[in-house]
Amino acid sequence: MKKGIIIVVVLVLSYAILAVGNGMLAGNDDVATSGKETLTGAAEGFGGEVSVTVTTEGGKIVNVEVKGDGETPGIGTNAIEQLPEKIK
Repeated sequence: MKKGIIIVVVLVLSYAILAVGNGMLAGNDDVATSGKETLTGAAEGFGGEVSVTVTTEGGKIVNVEVKGDGETPGIGTNAIEQLPEKIK
């Protein structure tokens, strides 16, 4: 169960990163590489919804925010606290 929370968070973050990197959500490669864009994705975790917002600028990830208020303290919360900085 604990691993499941981490897996869900990692999958949501991975999708967001791949979508930004491939310009899938931008619909226009010029926007993905030149402008500032904010993308948000969400998935159901064990403690409720986990949402991830990724901000890019000039084709690079400049900010990652994760919200999952109901996740297990010390397990899901560790992933929410640690992964965004590692992704940037």
